[in-house]
Amino acid sequence: MAIIEGVNPRPGAVRVLAANAAVTLARDDGALILSSTNASVKPVTMTGTQAGHMVTVCLRTLSSTGSYTLAVSGGTVTLDAAGEGCVVAYDGSAWQLAALTGGATFA
Repeated sequence: MAIIEGVNPRPGAVRVLAANAAVTLARDDGALILSSTNASVKPVTMTGTQAGHMVTVCLRTLSSTGSYTLAVSGGTVTLDAAGEGCVVAYDGSAWQLAALTGGATFA
């Protein structure tokens, strides 16, 4: 985890959301566990929080052709297969992509 001077990161909550849930990042999120069972594209609302805030997002199950998308600085992360995920970090003005896992894409 990156250390940002003057920021005291706090432990984040792990949220396991219902299948196809609408998602808005919260100030206390540390991890979001998502599931998709329909063919729709579901955007994750990326609200500004505090500088240094990092969130791990993972698509746990996918039983259709749907996906979740996250708009971050410079592009969009797409999670469209079980096991895909990403780590995003808020730098005080925008969400930045820190890592992709499991075949997630960024364009």
